[in-house]
Amino acid sequence: MKKFLIISMFAVMASMLFSSSTGTVKPEALATVYSLPKESLSNFEASSLIFMIEEEKLARDVYMTLYKIWRAKTFGNIALSEVTHMQMVQALLEK
Repeated sequence: MKKFLIISMFAVMASMLFSSSTGTVKPEALATVYSLPKESLSNFEASSLIFMIEEEKLARDVYMTLYKIWRAKTFGNIALSEVTHMQMVQALLEK
């Protein structure tokens, strides 16, 4: 459980620090993830990471819908950030 919390916190912090305005993860962020030691995940940890990805997808869809309605750039930027979060959590899951 402690390992899962550390992974989750790292995913959120890294996506905030290493995200770009295009909704893609910067290469140095992925390099950081892939430089971590490989560890196997419990079923709970794996399913929790998958759940996190699904939550990020939902958030992306909500912000994209808000952007389409009001055309506020802020909503578009947040939607791109959600894509970055999804990519970071996916990288952790693959690692």
